[in-house]
Amino acid sequence: MAENIQTGAHRQQYSSQTKLVALSVHQYLRRLHPSFAEGDIDQETATATGISVRSLHRFKREAKEGCISSPPKKRMRKSPVLSIDTFEEECIRRVITSFYERGEIPTLKNILEQVKEAPISFKGQKSSLYKLMKKLGFRFKKTDKGRHILMEREDIVLTRCTYLRKVKENRDSSNPRPEIYMGETWVSQNECVDKCWTTVEEKLGPKVKSGRGARYIIVHAGGMDGFVPGGLHMFRSKNENKGDYHDSMNHNTFRSWLENNLLPNIPPRSLIIMDNASYHCKVINKAPTQSSRKNEIIEWLERNDLPHSPLHTKPELLHQVKKNKQKEVYEIDDIAMRHGHEVLRLPPYHCQLNPIELIWARVKEDIRKNISNSNQNGLQPSPTPASATPAEPGPRRRGRRHAGDDEVPPVVAGPSGLQPSPTPASATPAEPVPRRRGRRHASDDDVPPVVQYRTSTIASVSGFQWSTRPQTSSKTRVAARNVVHETLGPTHDAQNALSYRECFNLFWNDRMIEEVREWTNAKIRQEAAKYGRVQVTQAPVTMLELKAFIGIHIFAGSQKDNHMSTREMWQVTSSPVYRAVMSVGRFEFLINCLRFDDPDTRVERRATDKFAPIRKIWDIFSDNCRRMYTPSEHLCVDEQLVAFRGRCPFRMYIPLKPAKYGLKIFMLTDNETKYLCAAIPYLGKGTVESVFGENLGHTVIKSLARPYFRSNRNITADNWFMSVPMVTDLLTNCGLPMLGQ
Repeated sequence: MAENIQTGAHRQQYSSQTKLVALSVHQYLRRLHPSFAEGDIDQETATATGISVRSLHRFKREAKEGCISSPPKKRMRKSPVLSIDTFEEECIRRVITSFYERGEIPTLKNILEQVKEAPISFKGQKSSLYKLMKKLGFRFKKTDKGRHILMEREDIVLTRCTYLRKVKENRDSSNPRPEIYMGETWVSQNECVDKCWTTVEEKLGPKVKSGRGARYIIVHAGGMDGFVPGGLHMFRSKNENKGDYHDSMNHNTFRSWLENNLLPNIPPRSLIIMDNASYHCKVINKAPTQSSRKNEIIEWLERNDLPHSPLHTKPELLHQVKKNKQKEVYEIDDIAMRHGHEVLRLPPYHCQLNPIELIWARVKEDIRKNISNSNQNGLQPSPTPASATPAEPGPRRRGRRHAGDDEVPPVVAGPSGLQPSPTPASATPAEPVPRRRGRRHASDDDVPPVVQYRTSTIASVSGFQWSTRPQTSSKTRVAARNVVHETLGPTHDAQNALSYRECFNLFWNDRMIEEVREWTNAKIRQEAAKYGRVQVTQAPVTMLELKAFIGIHIFAGSQKDNHMSTREMWQVTSSPVYRAVMSVGRFEFLINCLRFDDPDTRVERRATDKFAPIRKIWDIFSDNCRRMYTPSEHLCVDEQLVAFRGRCPFRMYIPLKPAKYGLKIFMLTDNETKYLCAAIPYLGKGTVESVFGENLGHTVIKSLARPYFRSNRNITADNWFMSVPMVTDLLTNCGLPMLGQ
């Protein structure tokens, strides 16, 4: 250890034991080298122990004085903020409990507001309150949402006791049945780990693919000896946007798996344990219920040879059914019993009693790790051997056709998926793989979605050639068609804007503000004429006030207050900025009177343009966005649903979106900075003028990217926009390469 000389108040502190060891080494070296000078021995001791010469001199002085001691221990100062008595602790517990009694969710922010008041008068902040709440036994964690209450319901407790008793009786018997636990789960094709070691800028990490990809349903069973051989059944889900796998499974699929995969491969006299999913519990002798029709009840009574009269009312017939109703028999239980097995069902809400659920968690964890660290195209079923005949692709999807359906070939196994081949269409096409025709059957789900081809190319219906091998290139230089010859970033006008107001004026210039002010004041005069005396809140709006009005909306978005009502934003507990700019009455009045165009000519313009009331301001704003920034070489096109539930002729309903109702807008953005370069609202049919033969996605991308034609920028879009004709058109006629699914 190098010499470490410390001076003053910051010198190195040593314990008494360390000092004695250093002095012992010094004495040993003096006896070993009696001819050495004292200074040389001090230097040798410092080299051997790693203690500085000055510290060694201090040790010798303390030994001579007889007071070798250790430095005082550092005492942790007790925080006065966290030093509260039991009365204040109970008050804090009561504050947290009162939130739940009022039906509110306690957070650190609103708890802190309560405990700062009397009688607690807490002096700390959020971090101190967090430590204090942990000290009192509170934890911020995921809750079970009342599941424990359901588990203690009387009927479920009875089911749990019955289940546990049957399992114990089976295990204690002289000839116990082998226990087979079965279950289902689902996994996405592009599963990825949620957390991993990466840099602050997240430049390192797993190769995450966009979207979760296809969803696969897995059915399996196992026991003491592991998984049942041949019991795996894996197929692609048809309802990939649902929350779980229960909508993709049905009774026919499960029964087919039970008869063909499970029962032939398990030991005799097995005890099959499963949950209470609906497709596990199809009843054979289902009795009529209150929702059944009268003729259905009569048919059931006749089928069971029970006396009845056509003159009886429905309640009388149901009473007769209730008296003679037999115990329900499940079809799955009947099939298992015919094969010599017994079925035992888990109690509801007790998935923890099924050990296969722990196996599913481990399987998903391994899948996420393996897929995240590989270059493969997500989760794929095992491919057929290379020497085997190529598997036959699944049937074509029926129903509505999408852009590029004719050009998309079947999925091919490979590390990079399918890629267009530069082979011209006139070349000899590869032998097409026969396609099954006709109606889909339940067994079609068993066809693996990944196949292999022995040829290097395949031809689509339109004659386009697709490569079945990943395209590689030995070139190291960037192609000339991918080089952008422009200075990227803010333009000259944007670089000269130094203040917030100047930046605001770049996008909302005086021309736009004056246009909005003119027609808003016209509406204000019309509304003010309805009152005998003009109020302060009904005065005409000025340029400065209108800019402040727009600024309130921008500020609310930056503070994420746009979900709050107007009255909530102007409350004392909210930001004081809103109250400092204008009153809530003035703000609501301006909202009602805000106009963007001439109402006298609106009807005529609206006949040809649904966006007429705001078209002029929209075009100016879009042009300002384009002029103030030069985007990077990578652009992205996608759609966004802006939440809106008011009256609008082009409002859309998309159930898969979080907002569901709103205005759909196509946007072109910069990949690196997320800057908005262009936007087109979707107005229904005729949103943009299209050329014959171009679909909507093709036309929208060309309209958005028109200012960047021949700029060699790359555009990325999802499969809704993609088609082979569009990619060819953009590359050949517009000078824009395309990337998508």
